Amino acid sequence: MVKAKISLMTKKDAKKAAGIYARHKGLEPKKVEKYFMRHIQLGQALVAKKGSEIAGIMTYVRRFTHSANIGQDLLVREEYRRKGIGKALLLKFISISRKEQPKHQKLVLSSTSADNKASIGLHKKAGFEIIGNIKGLHYGKDEIFFGYKL
Repeated sequence: MVKAKISLMTKKDAKKAAGIYARHKGLEPKKVEKYFMRHIQLGQALVAKKGSEIAGIMTYVRRFTHSANIGQDLLVREEYRRKGIGKALLLKFISISRKEQPKHQKLVLSSTSADNKASIGLHKKAGFEIIGNIKGLHYGKDEIFFGYKL
């Protein structure tokens, strides 16, 4: 288990985080940086840091649907996988959602590609339950949706 500090992503983190995410996804770093900057401005981007190094990234959308927050863009750098970083990011997201969502909304959402076994296992370890799927949603692949009861 690697101890990492989970916090809101800052403008200072954006370029480094964008480079990590862009390399992993095969995307243009400048576009990813702009995307992260929008999430930073909204307070909807998290980083996991081991010292000064970014070990993981997660963004979310506040009140995505029916006042429920939805997690997205969860990525843990390969050398930090299976060490609790992803779970820590998800748990921080849950904690933030408890405070942000209206009292009547008792669910937080997340999703992943149906073939991403590691992400499915991670969500289950963090207490999420599968609540449905949409065929062909994720670039032609099935997408699994999770809910976490607050």
